[in-house]
Amino acid sequence: MKPRYAIYYVPDENSPLGEFGAHWLGWDINRALEADLLPLAGVNAEERLKLIEHAAPYGFHATLKAPFFLAPQAVENDLLRDAAKLAQIFSSPPGFPLKLTHLGRFLALTPTDSQPGIDGLAACCITELDALRAPLTARDRERRRPEKLSRKQTELLDQWGYPFVLEEYRFHLTLTGPLSDDARIRVASLIANELDAVLTQTITLDAITVVRQDRTNAPFRLLERLPLRSNKEAS
Repeated sequence: MKPRYAIYYVPDENSPLGEFGAHWLGWDINRALEADLLPLAGVNAEERLKLIEHAAPYGFHATLKAPFFLAPQAVENDLLRDAAKLAQIFSSPPGFPLKLTHLGRFLALTPTDSQPGIDGLAACCITELDALRAPLTARDRERRRPEKLSRKQTELLDQWGYPFVLEEYRFHLTLTGPLSDDARIRVASLIANELDAVLTQTITLDAITVVRQDRTNAPFRLLERLPLRSNKEAS
């Protein structure tokens, strides 16, 4: 299988958020290593793994451009080159705090306020790098369950390969797979204590990260972190 790529925000490996994410999911995407799983009181090992089985292979991240295969004419260095150029267009937005959010059937961390700068960065990742993306196959399109999407989301899926982009985009760091209402409420209360050190700090999106999945079912790993322009450079 050809590798897949994505553009993420990945917290720095030495930050409280990065450390939490690695141990919450049991996978350190920065180092491409398994991490000791953060235990939850009252949750057995089997249930704990079930909580993260959907999210863990992707690593702890916020998506800027969802996973894709390269177009036939493109190679990895093309993506790294164009992503680096894009990173230098944007300066790092002001730091912002996160909150624990019930995002549909999932739990995630989201900004406490809207972040138009990040929304603009994500939109550019979608549009400016799209020439490097292979078209969706019929099978990949079906996996997105278009019958569950709105008309607008279906249009975005067909144009950009993913339904939750541009006006449908929402910056978030996924914590769990889909949960029942009762399970989601229970897990949210259990995880709240573990998040104290994370939610009391602001985070800074100062780089975009190109990640790679080497083969089907392999976890994503960091390929290259590309710093955004510093505010000093932008002034």
